[in-house]
Amino acid sequence: MELLTERHSEEIAGVICCYDRILIQGALPGLCYAEGMTGYLYAHKIGIFDYPHFAQPLRAHGATIQAWSASSRRWNPAPATSPGTTSRPAGRISAPTTASACTTFYFIDEDLGLCYVRVPAWRPFWLQIYLNGHHRLACRLSRKRIDHTLLDNAFPQIDDFDRAQRIADDWPVERLHRKLDQFAARYCPVIRQLEVRYHWSLDPVEFATNIVFHRQPDLQAIYGNLTRTAIHTVKPDNTEALRENQRCYPGFNFFSAEDQRLFETLARGEFNLHGLQNKTLRRRLPEKAPGQISRLLKRLRLHGFLKKVAPSYRYYLSRFGKQLITTGLKRKQLVLIPQLAAIPSPQLNFVPESVRI
Repeated sequence: MELLTERHSEEIAGVICCYDRILIQGALPGLCYAEGMTGYLYAHKIGIFDYPHFAQPLRAHGATIQAWSASSRRWNPAPATSPGTTSRPAGRISAPTTASACTTFYFIDEDLGLCYVRVPAWRPFWLQIYLNGHHRLACRLSRKRIDHTLLDNAFPQIDDFDRAQRIADDWPVERLHRKLDQFAARYCPVIRQLEVRYHWSLDPVEFATNIVFHRQPDLQAIYGNLTRTAIHTVKPDNTEALRENQRCYPGFNFFSAEDQRLFETLARGEFNLHGLQNKTLRRRLPEKAPGQISRLLKRLRLHGFLKKVAPSYRYYLSRFGKQLITTGLKRKQLVLIPQLAAIPSPQLNFVPESVRI
């Protein structure tokens, strides 16, 4: 099967493959579970009833970290990047935000670009660190003085694609570990008192392929087929599935008529006010048996759309479920369907010069 890049090689200016959004979780191996914390206390001759006295100094880390007030959010740029680039300057955004007993710090690192570190206010201080491979590559290109343009989260222009690809592939794990350890020491200094180090593991990791065309009309000619093929290729069987007790609970697809009807039903105002039960949902989906509705509710709950009110059999949409259903339905109705209807009319559909496949 001929690849897209091979079929349209003359129209393509270059291809760059790199990591996109990366979430990294940090855990303290000896303290992240009950038995481990108990062993740590016994090893340091700290009694169970002395734990509040032991934990009191650890609470001070929140006040130490939150030295930046929310009113002082500003760019603090470092020396400018090399001439000819449009990447963001290195520096720090003093914008800590506090939500759900967590403090999130956004900043621009000179090596990784835009990042954030989320620090919980409870022990054992799990860390979540976000970074972006496109921003990291932009920093490396600026340091190597390779002219480029970073537009949102893609590269519409790079002077030397081959050299940029070699730079993107060169990502030593040891260097990343040192950078993560620096973030942990800076934003969670309590680990110095505990004399422990974080163990880092990857959570969701995205990988992107940027295909840049010489001219917009070259991409316009094939963009309709690309979007239609992508939409009709994704089936419910391809969506993420969860397993519990040896049973599989597949994900949902907004382009499935059955799933769309389900989401439109869940978005009704009466369910937001009073919640829903098996019998109330069955009135809106009369073709389904009670057992099918029960499995559907279990599937929605496992994927985070619903939350159950114990000890009743009533469910409510979670905050995640409300946001995802509303965004998915509106995006399909107001963006995707009109774009498909407008193809191939170039007056009604603007297509960027670069598209990530």
